[in-house]
Amino acid sequence: MIYNENTGSPTEWNFNSIGTQANRISGSSIDQSYSGTTSIRVSGVTGIYTTAFRLSGNTTVDTNQYATLQFAIRNLSANTTTSQIRLRFLTTGGTQNGSFVYMNAANSSGFVQYSSNNTSGWQLISIPIWRFYLTNTNVQMLEISFRPTTLPSN
Repeated sequence: MIYNENTGSPTEWNFNSIGTQANRISGSSIDQSYSGTTSIRVSGVTGIYTTAFRLSGNTTVDTNQYATLQFAIRNLSANTTTSQIRLRFLTTGGTQNGSFVYMNAANSSGFVQYSSNNTSGWQLISIPIWRFYLTNTNVQMLEISFRPTTLPSN
């Protein structure tokens, strides 16, 4: 478990929003949660991958111990099918480790799929670790950024 109640170290990874609209991402939203009492809320983000959040641990994690990255997502409002969510792992110091993994709802080849217009419930997402093509099995951060198309991403 790297995030659940935004308690940070030592029981969870630390939350940090970054970028041009960092104030549009909250790590302690109590509006709706998948598990526990808080969730990460992203609301009204515009711009192409200019805003993100990072979850970072105090020490590295050996990804050989895990098969998937799993999380739940819930849309606050319907997003366009071409909106994208981009995920990547980073090593100590914030150096990118491996490749980006992209999510969208347009059934694009190579993308992890989710329903962009489902606003009534949580969607469980499971991404095999191998999809990140890590160059080093030790990671210390997970970064998630956004690319809305015509509507702000929620």
